[in-house]
Amino acid sequence: MNVTSDGFVVREILDGMSRNELQTRSGARLAFAPDCGALRTPMVEETK
Repeated sequence: MNVTSDGFVVREILDGMSRNELQTRSGARLAFAPDCGALRTPMVEETK
C-alpha cells in the first residue's frame, strides 16, 4: 500500500480476499493499482 496525496493505493492484497472485503475492513477509502495482485512474501534466507 502506498500513501499518496489522493489517499491509499493498494498494490498487493491477500490471496482470497476481495477488494470489497479489504475496503470494508479498512474503513478507509482505497484505490487499487491497475496491476494490484496477490501479496508476495519476500524470500528470507536462513543464516547459520
